[in-house]
Amino acid sequence: MHNIQNLYKSLNERKRPEDIAELIADLMHDKLTVAENEILKTAAQSALNRNFFGYTSMLESFGEVIGADRQINKALEIFKVQNFSDSDYSKTEGIELFYMVFLL
Repeated sequence: MHNIQNLYKSLNERKRPEDIAELIADLMHDKLTVAENEILKTAAQSALNRNFFGYTSMLESFGEVIGADRQINKALEIFKVQNFSDSDYSKTEGIELFYMVFLL
């Protein structure tokens, strides 16, 4: 079950394909054909877990989504537009409302 959690968590991360292949190979090895296992084994050869140093210079996580409050408030200020709404621009509904009212 641990690999399923890691695989799911990787959807929001920037894992290398080799590392994902290793997770899949560990999770599914008994459900795959010999040929499929060989393909995953080959793909996973350079996985960080198999590397002596286990290091990558690539960032492994994306920046967190913080919303559009600052950007929308700055646009309202620059274009001297009255903000009639008390929408929360950190949520998609507020951003969509801004778009519908001010940009269409």
